[in-house]
Amino acid sequence: MLEINQTRRLAWALPFWSVFSVAAFGTEEPVPKPAVETAPSENNPIFRFDRNGTTTVPVALIQDSIYVQLQVNGQALWFLLDSGSSFMLIDRETAKAMSLSFKGGRAIQGAGAGKVQIDYVVEDLALQLPGLEMSGYKFSAVGLQSIADNIGHKEEGLLGYDFLKSFVVSVNYDAKTLTITDPRFFKAPAKGTVVPIGFQGKWPILHARIAVPGNAPVDSEFVIDSGSGDAVDHPLIKQSTGKVTKTTSDATSLGEPVTGYLGPIDWLEIGPYKMRNLPTFCCGGAEKAIGGAILRRFKITFDYGHERMFFEPGAHFKDPFTR
Repeated sequence: MLEINQTRRLAWALPFWSVFSVAAFGTEEPVPKPAVETAPSENNPIFRFDRNGTTTVPVALIQDSIYVQLQVNGQALWFLLDSGSSFMLIDRETAKAMSLSFKGGRAIQGAGAGKVQIDYVVEDLALQLPGLEMSGYKFSAVGLQSIADNIGHKEEGLLGYDFLKSFVVSVNYDAKTLTITDPRFFKAPAKGTVVPIGFQGKWPILHARIAVPGNAPVDSEFVIDSGSGDAVDHPLIKQSTGKVTKTTSDATSLGEPVTGYLGPIDWLEIGPYKMRNLPTFCCGGAEKAIGGAILRRFKITFDYGHERMFFEPGAHFKDPFTR
């Protein structure tokens, strides 16, 4: 498993379904640092709720990924909620248009071939949602416009690990809402199943079981990646005795196109929940990940402070997997 996560989107041209992966993982590539570079200091988030220590806001669901509109320095921008991102990111061109300045940065190996550049944003950004004001997060800038072009929806930033660790964050995919709660006021859902998580760096890691045609079930550790439209990523799919398709990405925002393998698994089991006949991809990004096409079957709550998630089956939990 790698240490640094970058966000990408891949549109896969396939005969029966389209897997739209928005999560990509890459390794930091050491590069010489210029004398003027100043790395971002530690985050010191400050937040204020209007009342009751919680707020619920509407979201847009695009390809099983969660987009929330917030005010950034007084400007309305669309951000992706991305548990697979180690960074708080803002689109570089958007940052320039807002007259933000950069100081230093680094080259990072993206999900595909080649490297991408992130630049440290000097200014702290003031973030605002209905009922909640936030500041003190350190952002980096990266080009996100190609992602927006691929999905046909604005993506002007990412809310990653530092946002999620500040709050308890619940996603209701059925209602298309996001609830953000001060951890001091959070009450566990009465019907939710608690699933422990750990962390590798800034990635949330969950234990699950997977069965691939022609192979014995295996236990695996998966990155939980709300920024990915994939169902499951796992290298075992290459050993499947079922139909496996070799495919190349049509487009990627961070890195060049990559080749991978796609095919159905028998089932994926998370706690007491077993889901069957899911499309699974491997070997072009995260080796083992669970994305939005799984998460959308539940109401999901991230409670990083207590290293746990809550899964509450939603309206589509028992539906056969279709796209």
